[in-house]
Amino acid sequence: METITIRIDENLFQQLEGKRGDKSKSDFYRDALSDYLNKKFDGTESIEYLDLIKSQDEKIRELKADLSQKTVENEINANRIKDMQNHVGWMQLEYQKLSDRLLLPEAEKKKWWLFWK
Repeated sequence: METITIRIDENLFQQLEGKRGDKSKSDFYRDALSDYLNKKFDGTESIEYLDLIKSQDEKIRELKADLSQKTVENEINANRIKDMQNHVGWMQLEYQKLSDRLLLPEAEKKKWWLFWK
C-alpha cells in the first residue's frame, strides 16, 4: 500500500471526524476515497451509476414511445366505437321502419268486379 498526505480545512476535518466514529483514521479515509471513486459521493457519480442512468433513460424513451403508440390506438378505437354506435342507431331506425310495415294489418283486397264500392 502507498501512503498519502493531505491538508484539509478545519471545518472539513471536524465533519469527517464526526462521521468517522470508532473506525481507525486510515480505514475511514481509505473507505471514503474508495466510496468517492466507486459510488455517488459528494455530487459525483461513478461509471456504474452513469450506466444505470443511461439504461433508465433508454427504458423511459421506450415507455414513452409505447405510450404514444397506445394513445394513437386508443383514438382509433374510440373513433371506431363512435362509428359503430352511429351504425347501430341507423340500423335501429331501419328496423323500426320495416317492423312498422310488416305489422300493419293488410287492407282488405277488393275484387275487380267490385270496383264501385
